[in-house]
Amino acid sequence: MAGKPNAEPASSEEPARLRAKDDVARGGKVARPKRPKRRRSASRPKPSPAERTIRTARIVGLVLCAGGFVAIYIGWEASSRVTCVDCQLPYLLSAGATGIGLIVLGIGVLLIAEIRAARLGLSERLARLRRVPQGAGGEPAPGEGDAVQPDGPMTSAEAGGRAGPT
Repeated sequence: MAGKPNAEPASSEEPARLRAKDDVARGGKVARPKRPKRRRSASRPKPSPAERTIRTARIVGLVLCAGGFVAIYIGWEASSRVTCVDCQLPYLLSAGATGIGLIVLGIGVLLIAEIRAARLGLSERLARLRRVPQGAGGEPAPGEGDAVQPDGPMTSAEAGGRAGPT
């Protein structure tokens, strides 16, 4: 019996991966542990719809710019295969105009996305200013809310004696 392999089931001291290999070799399935679902960390909250719109606009703008450069390259590549200068003009004009148009459109979309991002940042700052804790009598708490109060136009005496345009 010394020459025969041991056909006993795996002992509990044997590592789990060796037992799994033996199970697969015998035709059995290995039960794999389920992975826990990924959760968003507290430091990365779910983006708002406005933030998603801005991110999408940035991506679209970059893709349009890249498409413009690709169109210019394709036109240049096609015109380089033709030896006649008059025959090269249609390639350069059509691909060049398309490419420049896509680049300008992409830059416009990027600018709009940046303007939206700035507006979103300003609106968040204004919302924080509106939430300033109020002290007794409706006045801001000491040291907080040193912003200009919306109680009317500033007079020349409040502006330090400077007269504004009339």
